[in-house]
Amino acid sequence: MAVLFDCDGTLIETTASSGDPDAITPLPAAAAVLAGLRALGYRTGILKNQPEIGRGLLAWHEVEAANRRIEALLGSFDVWRICPHTRDEGCPCRIPKPGMILSAAAKLGLPPRNIIVIGTTGRDMVAAAAAGSRGILIPGASTLRADIAVAKEVAQDLHQALELIVGSRGQERSPRRVSRPRPTSRAAGA
Repeated sequence: MAVLFDCDGTLIETTASSGDPDAITPLPAAAAVLAGLRALGYRTGILKNQPEIGRGLLAWHEVEAANRRIEALLGSFDVWRICPHTRDEGCPCRIPKPGMILSAAAKLGLPPRNIIVIGTTGRDMVAAAAAGSRGILIPGASTLRADIAVAKEVAQDLHQALELIVGSRGQERSPRRVSRPRPTSRAAGA
């Protein structure tokens, strides 16, 4: 089993995708939840849309430096998948398409059904479903009300996401909700 995280807003403070490693701040529960998952034998990974590369705003070496900083703060990840393309390019890896999840599953040698995707947007959940993986939504600043309404599983924070994962070990997956939090900003259609 593996848990793949959308990075910004899920594990680290959203930093407007800056290439400055010193601007990276982990969310308070991130290190503890990752340590708990790893102790239980889960493999971990990161999924990132990084269109700033495609737009020429960031270079790969800047993104790699930021990723090294994330690992220095949160520990090593088993797999990283980064889509450098802009929305207009229509690539198969850019979330909400499932390409990064399928690629990560292949790299880990796992079927997509053994992958859990944790993210803050409906796009993350669409990608998880399209890959045949489980998705857990943690509403944040970029979450729309419609995302919460259609998510199969919703957790208020990383600790509750861990509870959902641990609570379902060895059981058939069934949609569960730990809570029905309200998004912190932007209403549906905003």
